[in-house]
Amino acid sequence: MNGKYCGAVMTQVIVLNGGSSSGKSGIVRCLQAVLPDPWLAFGVDTLVEAMPSSMIEITPGGEVNVGPEFRRLEAAWTEGIAAMARAGARVIIDEVFLGGPASQERWQKALGGLDVLWVGVRCDSEVAAGREVARGDRVTGMAALQAEAVHQGIFYDLEVDTTHAESMACARTIADRVT
Repeated sequence: MNGKYCGAVMTQVIVLNGGSSSGKSGIVRCLQAVLPDPWLAFGVDTLVEAMPSSMIEITPGGEVNVGPEFRRLEAAWTEGIAAMARAGARVIIDEVFLGGPASQERWQKALGGLDVLWVGVRCDSEVAAGREVARGDRVTGMAALQAEAVHQGIFYDLEVDTTHAESMACARTIADRVT
């Protein structure tokens, strides 16, 4: 291509990364409503629910620990999602990059050759912690622990902040970047 503009490439994958209770799932539902084509949504929560509970340890302070077997199954799941995108499905991924840049690198490798929109979903730790309590299905402390940590060293094409913005407004901002 020699650096020449060859026209817009259709976005095939949107990756949303943010801490627990940052609002990613709400944004995903809104994206599915506002994007003109059908998009499949896959979240790390679904992967975690599919795993045997013995493969994931969540400490009382909200830290998540996994071992090599979890990573092996996670890699298979990631490759499966990438295969769906390569087969023509448009995909939204709801992720939490607990491993920092290594987490993003795993996805970059799996999604190689696809047009990906990388989106950071930020939320003030106190607001996320309040949502965590209201949800009632999270370990207290997880949201505050992850709020900034999951963004350290991560590259984004776009960032949204759900601290004061509704999911639909964030989804429309993201949708404006989808080709």
